[in-house]
Amino acid sequence: MNTTLTKTGHVHRNRWLTVLTAMATATAGWGIAHSLLGVELTVGDGDSLRHIDSLAVTLTALGVGFAAWGLLFELERHTVRARTIWTRIAVGVLAVSLLGPLGATTGSAMAALAILHLLVGGILIYGMRR
Repeated sequence: MNTTLTKTGHVHRNRWLTVLTAMATATAGWGIAHSLLGVELTVGDGDSLRHIDSLAVTLTALGVGFAAWGLLFELERHTVRARTIWTRIAVGVLAVSLLGPLGATTGSAMAALAILHLLVGGILIYGMRR
């Protein structure tokens, strides 16, 4: 058996699991914040409000996960320092993403959204590097 194929298959399986774990965690986090704690996840100003529902959270986490995987895959094809470069980019993207929750309409919504960002980002950064 070709060990390169085995290693590649293992890496792809781990990355699939990482993306799915990030998505499931985000969805569960939304459910806890919204349904159990009663936090209305709303962002925007007084004129334009956007309610963050579970579908938006699920699809965003899935999209971000696949984007992270795609970038890492391309970096691995073109450089030997792919994981280091990718990690720096990922941490930067996570830091910038934390500006989003600042637009929440309440402090509890801001905290819940920031926690969701940190959970998804942390899972992706840790899991994709393995």
